[in-house]
Amino acid sequence: MAHRTPFKPINENALEHLVSHPLSQKILGLRYIGSVIDENNKWLPSPDCFMADEHDNNKLLKVEFKKAPLTHEIFEENCEFDVAIIWTLAYLTDSETTFKAGLRRNNKCERIIVLTDYEWFRSLPEYNMTEINRTLNLISKKYISRKDELISKVRDLRRPESIFTAYVASAVYPDGINTKRLIAEIREAYKLPKTSERKSDGNIYNALKWVKPISMLIKKNKGNFVWNDYYNVENTSEVVREILKDVSGESMIPNQATLDGIRIAIPR
Repeated sequence: MAHRTPFKPINENALEHLVSHPLSQKILGLRYIGSVIDENNKWLPSPDCFMADEHDNNKLLKVEFKKAPLTHEIFEENCEFDVAIIWTLAYLTDSETTFKAGLRRNNKCERIIVLTDYEWFRSLPEYNMTEINRTLNLISKKYISRKDELISKVRDLRRPESIFTAYVASAVYPDGINTKRLIAEIREAYKLPKTSERKSDGNIYNALKWVKPISMLIKKNKGNFVWNDYYNVENTSEVVREILKDVSGESMIPNQATLDGIRIAIPR
Protein backbone atom coordinates (compact mmCIF):
# COMPACT_ATOMS: atom_id res chain seq x y z
CA MET A 1 0.00 0.00 0.00
CA ALA A 2 1.03 3.61 -0.53
CA HIS A 3 2.77 5.40 2.26
CA ARG A 4 1.28 8.47 3.94
CA THR A 5 1.83 11.82 2.25
CA PRO A 6 4.57 13.96 3.85
CA PHE A 7 4.10 17.69 4.55
CA LYS A 8 6.28 20.43 5.97
CA PRO A 9 6.15 20.13 9.78
CA ILE A 10 4.22 22.65 11.88
CA ASN A 11 5.66 21.51 15.25
CA GLU A 12 8.13 19.04 16.75
CA ASN A 13 5.65 16.16 16.76
CA ALA A 14 5.06 16.68 13.04
CA LEU A 15 8.83 16.89 12.52
CA GLU A 16 9.35 13.49 14.14
CA HIS A 17 6.45 12.09 12.12
CA LEU A 18 8.08 13.39 8.93
CA VAL A 19 11.47 11.88 9.77
CA SER A 20 9.81 8.49 10.32
CA HIS A 21 8.53 8.56 6.71
CA PRO A 22 10.27 5.90 4.54
CA LEU A 23 11.56 8.47 2.03
CA SER A 24 12.98 10.64 4.81
CA GLN A 25 14.78 7.65 6.26
CA LYS A 26 16.23 6.79 2.86
CA ILE A 27 17.49 10.34 2.28
CA LEU A 28 19.05 10.66 5.73
CA GLY A 29 20.36 7.11 5.97
CA LEU A 30 18.72 6.83 9.39
CA ARG A 31 16.17 4.16 10.27
CA TYR A 32 13.45 5.30 12.65
CA ILE A 33 13.16 2.94 15.65
CA GLY A 34 10.86 4.57 18.23
CA SER A 35 10.78 6.14 21.67
CA VAL A 36 13.89 6.14 23.85
CA ILE A 37 13.95 3.59 26.67
CA ASP A 38 16.57 2.79 29.30
CA GLU A 39 18.26 -0.55 30.04
CA ASN A 40 15.23 -1.51 32.15
CA ASN A 41 12.88 -0.82 29.22
CA LYS A 42 11.44 2.26 30.91
CA TRP A 43 10.29 5.06 28.61
CA LEU A 44 12.34 8.24 28.82
CA PRO A 45 10.77 11.63 27.97
CA SER A 46 14.04 12.89 26.52
CA PRO A 47 15.60 12.59 23.97
CA ASP A 48 12.77 12.16 21.46
CA CYS A 49 13.58 8.88 19.73
CA PHE A 50 16.00 6.14 18.76
CA MET A 51 17.25 5.94 15.18
CA ALA A 52 19.76 3.54 13.61
CA ASP A 53 22.59 4.82 11.41
CA GLU A 54 22.48 2.67 8.26
CA HIS A 55 25.91 3.99 7.24
CA ASP A 56 27.52 2.91 10.52
CA ASN A 57 26.46 -0.73 10.98
CA ASN A 58 23.02 0.33 12.30
CA LYS A 59 24.53 2.06 15.30
CA LEU A 60 21.75 3.05 17.70
CA LEU A 61 21.50 6.84 18.12
CA LYS A 62 19.54 9.08 20.46
CA VAL A 63 17.87 11.87 18.51
CA GLU A 64 16.36 15.21 19.56
CA PHE A 65 14.02 17.23 17.31
CA LYS A 66 13.59 21.01 17.15
CA LYS A 67 11.64 22.86 14.47
CA ALA A 68 13.27 26.30 14.43
CA PRO A 69 15.54 26.95 17.43
CA LEU A 70 16.68 30.48 18.27
CA THR A 71 19.72 29.53 20.39
CA HIS A 72 21.51 26.46 21.71
CA GLU A 73 19.93 27.18 25.11
CA ILE A 74 16.60 25.67 24.01
CA PHE A 75 18.32 22.26 24.23
CA GLU A 76 19.52 22.75 27.81
CA GLU A 77 16.43 21.05 29.29
CA ASN A 78 17.14 17.95 27.21
CA CYS A 79 19.34 15.03 28.18
CA GLU A 80 22.41 14.00 26.23
CA PHE A 81 21.78 12.91 22.65
CA ASP A 82 23.80 11.95 19.58
CA VAL A 83 21.99 13.79 16.80
CA ALA A 84 19.91 16.96 16.60
CA ILE A 85 17.43 16.98 13.71
CA ILE A 86 16.23 20.51 12.99
CA TRP A 87 13.82 21.74 10.35
CA THR A 88 15.49 25.15 9.82
CA LEU A 89 18.16 27.40 11.29
CA ALA A 90 16.70 30.46 9.59
CA TYR A 91 15.71 32.04 12.91
CA LEU A 92 18.96 31.30 14.76
CA THR A 93 20.28 34.24 16.80
CA ASP A 94 23.46 32.41 17.84
CA SER A 95 26.27 32.14 15.37
CA GLU A 96 26.41 28.60 13.95
CA THR A 97 29.74 28.12 15.70
CA THR A 98 28.27 29.10 19.08
CA PHE A 99 25.19 26.97 18.43
CA LYS A 100 27.20 23.84 17.61
CA ALA A 101 29.60 24.42 20.52
CA GLY A 102 26.65 24.74 22.93
CA LEU A 103 25.15 21.43 21.83
CA ARG A 104 28.52 19.72 22.04
CA ARG A 105 29.23 21.10 25.51
CA ASN A 106 25.77 20.72 27.11
CA ASN A 107 24.29 17.71 25.30
CA LYS A 108 27.34 15.81 23.99
CA CYS A 109 25.81 16.19 20.53
CA GLU A 110 28.29 15.89 17.68
CA ARG A 111 25.92 15.82 14.70
CA ILE A 112 23.33 18.34 13.53
CA ILE A 113 21.03 17.64 10.57
CA VAL A 114 19.11 20.58 9.07
CA LEU A 115 16.34 19.24 6.86
CA THR A 116 15.90 22.41 4.78
CA ASP A 117 19.43 21.81 3.50
CA TYR A 118 17.85 19.03 1.40
CA GLU A 119 15.82 19.83 -1.72
CA TRP A 120 13.27 17.06 -1.08
CA PHE A 121 12.31 18.49 2.30
CA ARG A 122 12.21 22.08 1.04
CA SER A 123 9.83 21.08 -1.77
CA LEU A 124 7.24 19.43 0.49
CA PRO A 125 3.75 20.99 0.51
CA GLU A 126 2.68 23.24 3.36
CA TYR A 127 0.42 21.68 5.97
CA ASN A 128 -2.86 23.53 5.41
CA MET A 129 -6.40 22.62 4.41
CA THR A 130 -5.86 23.54 0.77
CA GLU A 131 -2.92 21.14 0.42
CA ILE A 132 -4.61 18.45 2.53
CA ASN A 133 -7.72 18.49 0.33
CA ARG A 134 -5.63 18.56 -2.85
CA THR A 135 -3.67 15.53 -1.66
CA LEU A 136 -6.82 13.64 -0.68
CA ASN A 137 -8.33 14.31 -4.10
CA LEU A 138 -5.21 12.96 -5.81
CA ILE A 139 -5.25 9.85 -3.63
CA SER A 140 -8.96 9.31 -4.33
CA LYS A 141 -8.45 9.58 -8.09
CA LYS A 142 -5.47 7.22 -7.95
CA TYR A 143 -7.49 4.69 -5.92
CA ILE A 144 -10.42 4.79 -8.33
CA SER A 145 -8.09 4.44 -11.29
CA ARG A 146 -6.21 1.51 -9.72
CA LYS A 147 -9.44 -0.28 -8.78
CA ASP A 148 -10.93 0.18 -12.24
CA GLU A 149 -7.69 -1.09 -13.75
CA LEU A 150 -7.82 -4.17 -11.52
CA ILE A 151 -11.40 -4.96 -12.57
CA SER A 152 -10.49 -4.53 -16.21
CA LYS A 153 -7.43 -6.79 -15.95
CA VAL A 154 -9.38 -9.56 -14.19
CA ARG A 155 -12.26 -9.43 -16.69
CA ASP A 156 -9.74 -9.55 -19.55
CA LEU A 157 -8.67 -12.99 -18.33
CA ARG A 158 -11.93 -14.37 -19.77
CA ARG A 159 -11.20 -18.03 -18.95
CA PRO A 160 -12.84 -19.10 -15.68
CA GLU A 161 -9.73 -21.04 -14.63
CA SER A 162 -7.60 -17.90 -14.95
CA ILE A 163 -10.06 -15.80 -12.94
CA PHE A 164 -10.11 -18.58 -10.33
CA THR A 165 -6.29 -18.35 -10.18
CA ALA A 166 -6.42 -14.57 -9.80
CA TYR A 167 -8.89 -14.87 -6.92
CA VAL A 168 -6.79 -17.48 -5.12
CA ALA A 169 -3.65 -15.34 -5.48
CA SER A 170 -5.40 -12.22 -4.16
CA ALA A 171 -7.07 -14.13 -1.32
CA VAL A 172 -3.87 -15.72 0.03
CA TYR A 173 -1.71 -12.60 -0.40
CA PRO A 174 0.89 -11.83 0.97
CA ASP A 175 1.48 -15.58 0.87
CA GLY A 176 2.08 -17.25 -2.47
CA ILE A 177 0.58 -20.12 -4.47
CA ASN A 178 1.51 -23.80 -4.31
CA THR A 179 1.29 -24.31 -8.08
CA LYS A 180 0.74 -28.08 -8.02
CA ARG A 181 -2.11 -27.80 -5.53
CA LEU A 182 -3.64 -24.93 -7.49
CA ILE A 183 -3.61 -26.95 -10.71
CA ALA A 184 -5.12 -29.97 -8.94
CA GLU A 185 -7.88 -27.79 -7.48
CA ILE A 186 -8.67 -26.22 -10.86
CA ARG A 187 -8.80 -29.64 -12.50
CA GLU A 188 -11.23 -30.85 -9.83
CA ALA A 189 -13.34 -27.68 -9.66
CA TYR A 190 -13.81 -27.37 -13.41
CA LYS A 191 -14.11 -31.14 -14.04
CA LEU A 192 -11.43 -31.16 -16.71
CA PRO A 193 -11.32 -34.53 -18.49
CA LYS A 194 -8.42 -36.80 -17.65
CA THR A 195 -7.30 -36.93 -21.27
CA SER A 196 -6.58 -33.22 -21.12
CA GLU A 197 -4.84 -33.37 -17.74
CA ARG A 198 -1.29 -32.85 -18.95
CA LYS A 199 -2.28 -30.19 -21.46
CA SER A 200 -4.40 -28.28 -18.93
CA ASP A 201 -1.63 -28.41 -16.35
CA GLY A 202 0.80 -26.93 -18.82
CA ASN A 203 -1.63 -24.23 -19.91
CA ILE A 204 -2.27 -23.15 -16.33
CA TYR A 205 1.41 -23.14 -15.44
CA ASN A 206 2.40 -21.24 -18.57
CA ALA A 207 -0.37 -18.72 -18.00
CA LEU A 208 1.06 -18.01 -14.58
CA LYS A 209 4.48 -17.38 -16.05
CA TRP A 210 4.01 -15.67 -19.37
CA VAL A 211 0.52 -15.01 -20.68
CA LYS A 212 -0.82 -11.48 -20.30
CA PRO A 213 -2.87 -10.14 -18.59
CA ILE A 214 -2.57 -12.70 -15.75
CA SER A 215 1.19 -12.19 -15.69
CA MET A 216 0.46 -8.57 -14.72
CA LEU A 217 -1.70 -9.66 -11.78
CA ILE A 218 0.62 -12.39 -10.52
CA LYS A 219 4.39 -12.10 -10.22
CA LYS A 220 7.31 -14.32 -9.25
CA ASN A 221 8.73 -13.74 -5.76
CA LYS A 222 11.59 -15.87 -4.43
CA GLY A 223 10.66 -18.76 -6.70
CA ASN A 224 6.93 -18.64 -5.96
CA PHE A 225 3.93 -17.07 -7.65
CA VAL A 226 2.34 -14.28 -5.62
CA TRP A 227 -0.24 -11.54 -6.16
CA ASN A 228 1.21 -8.32 -7.61
CA ASP A 229 0.88 -5.76 -4.81
CA TYR A 230 0.61 -3.00 -7.42
CA TYR A 231 -3.02 -4.07 -7.77
CA ASN A 232 -3.78 -3.93 -4.06
CA VAL A 233 -6.84 -1.75 -3.51
CA GLU A 234 -9.37 -1.74 -0.72
CA ASN A 235 -10.94 -5.24 -0.45
CA THR A 236 -8.90 -6.55 -3.39
CA SER A 237 -9.89 -10.20 -3.02
CA GLU A 238 -13.57 -9.25 -2.67
CA VAL A 239 -13.40 -7.36 -5.96
CA VAL A 240 -11.92 -10.41 -7.72
CA ARG A 241 -14.32 -12.75 -5.89
CA GLU A 242 -17.34 -10.93 -7.30
CA ILE A 243 -15.99 -11.30 -10.83
CA LEU A 244 -15.35 -15.04 -10.30
CA LYS A 245 -18.86 -15.41 -8.86
CA ASP A 246 -20.33 -13.61 -11.88
CA VAL A 247 -18.40 -15.81 -14.34
CA SER A 248 -18.48 -19.22 -12.62
CA GLY A 249 -21.18 -19.02 -9.95
CA GLU A 250 -21.14 -19.00 -6.14
CA SER A 251 -20.35 -22.71 -5.92
CA MET A 252 -16.96 -22.17 -7.59
CA ILE A 253 -15.71 -19.85 -4.89
CA PRO A 254 -13.04 -21.81 -2.95
CA ASN A 255 -13.60 -22.02 0.81
CA GLN A 256 -11.01 -21.14 3.44
CA ALA A 257 -9.78 -24.72 3.76
CA THR A 258 -9.10 -24.85 0.02
CA LEU A 259 -7.28 -21.53 0.12
CA ASP A 260 -5.16 -22.68 3.04
CA GLY A 261 -4.27 -25.83 1.10
CA ILE A 262 -3.01 -23.79 -1.85
CA ARG A 263 -1.27 -21.15 0.24
CA ILE A 264 2.51 -21.26 0.54
CA ALA A 265 4.46 -18.95 2.82
CA ILE A 266 6.87 -16.53 1.13
CA PRO A 267 10.12 -16.02 3.09
CA ARG A 268 10.15 -12.45 4.43
